[in-house]
Amino acid sequence: FCLLSLSDGEKPARFALLLAGKVGSLHGGCASCADSYARKHDYPPGASARLIAYVSASHLQHVVRANAALGVDVFIHTWNPEAGLYIDQKYGDALRL
Repeated sequence: FCLLSLSDGEKPARFALLLAGKVGSLHGGCASCADSYARKHDYPPGASARLIAYVSASHLQHVVRANAALGVDVFIHTWNPEAGLYIDQKYGDALRL
C-alpha cells in the first residue's frame, strides 16, 4: 500500500489497466484449449461472451470504480477480432482507444 504525497495544485496520478491476449472460455484455459473443447462439445469456438461479461464486471468494480478518485484508464488488445465490439461495450467509458 502506497500513499501519494502531492504538492499544491498537483493532480493525482492516473493508472492504466492493460489487458492483452486471446480470450478463452469458462470451460478451459487458453483460447486454443477452449477452441479444442468447443469442437469436442459441439459449440462454436472463440471468445466466450459469458467470460468477457464476468471479467469486465469484475475489473470495473474492483479496479476502475475502486480507484475512481485517482482514475483508471483501460487499454485492451485481443486476438479475438470477433469479440472486439462486445468487449468495447462491456468496458464502456473506462476504455481508452
